[in-house]
Amino acid sequence: PTSIALATRHEFDTLLIGKQIVDNIKFYNNLAQDRLEENYLRLIYRLNETSHFIIKQSEVCIAATIQGVNPNGCLTLLMPDNSLQNFELNELKYVL
Repeated sequence: PTSIALATRHEFDTLLIGKQIVDNIKFYNNLAQDRLEENYLRLIYRLNETSHFIIKQSEVCIAATIQGVNPNGCLTLLMPDNSLQNFELNELKYVL
């Protein structure tokens, strides 16, 4: 068996190396996550367009604009009163 320390005859700070590896994994994971979110938002049907939805709980029909998706996966809508509200997919019906 061998190791980098034996091969190079140099001692390494394994905690520091481990931290650097974890930091690099986090960095590249965040890059991948950002790119995933960009692509996901780019493909949302009728993003930034006014559409009609029925809020299932009240059966009220509204005209709202899809702004995106929040970190919890809820659809973020710009409501007629210019407020932003988040809805789970089962809380809305899209009106064709």
